[in-house]
Amino acid sequence: MALARFRFPDSSPSYTPEFPQGAALNHEPTALPLSYRGPYARFYGMNRSPITLDPIRPKWTYSFPRDSSNDRGRSFPLLAALVRRQSHTSLNARRAAASSASAPALRRLDSRTFLRGVVERIQKEIPADFPPIHSTAYSYMAQLWSGNKQLHYEAWIRDRLAVIEVGLHFEADALTNARLLAAFRARERAIRRGLGADVRIEAWDRGWARVWEPIALATLDRAFLERIGDRIATYVTVLEPLLRSEVPSDVA
Repeated sequence: MALARFRFPDSSPSYTPEFPQGAALNHEPTALPLSYRGPYARFYGMNRSPITLDPIRPKWTYSFPRDSSNDRGRSFPLLAALVRRQSHTSLNARRAAASSASAPALRRLDSRTFLRGVVERIQKEIPADFPPIHSTAYSYMAQLWSGNKQLHYEAWIRDRLAVIEVGLHFEADALTNARLLAAFRARERAIRRGLGADVRIEAWDRGWARVWEPIALATLDRAFLERIGDRIATYVTVLEPLLRSEVPSDVA
């Protein structure tokens, strides 16, 4: 009659002449007879003595008080229970790791939805006593303004440059743009105190001017949306009072 055997995971290539199926003190065995008369009887606990965990190798190395009169030819079902417990623990750990690795990231938004969300975020974050802010959003750009639409705050996704540009744009007639540029440059220190050192105040294309900064383009998810919305809301809070005081009445 064949001996009953307990199969271990096939992850270890360990092999010894005494244990043809593989059993090494420092390795996880590949197979273990539940009835065994070899020199590993003590290691595998083939007696009826209480089990103790070896503190040096707590994972697989177990030490048992040896009783020479009872250590031969006895099956040891407790070992199988220990292995099942170890396998169950390892399975739980693998499941937890897999769950952590496969946890869904924040959902990516299409650019139009992203920019509409940015506008909503700005509207929510600006002071309540500010004049009404109007807005529009395209697939690559969002604009917000109070008064003259040509003087607007903007978020512009520039995929080829891998940035999103945010800031206040002066896109009125050349004279108005030059006047506002000079006024904002004269208050550059105050503006930098409010917006930080990354802000740029400069002339731009077509006789336009702007107060702006580039931000590295990231995944268009909710977290990035809130970051961009909060940044532009800060621009509105810092720059809108200055813009209202400097813009000509016939342009406002």
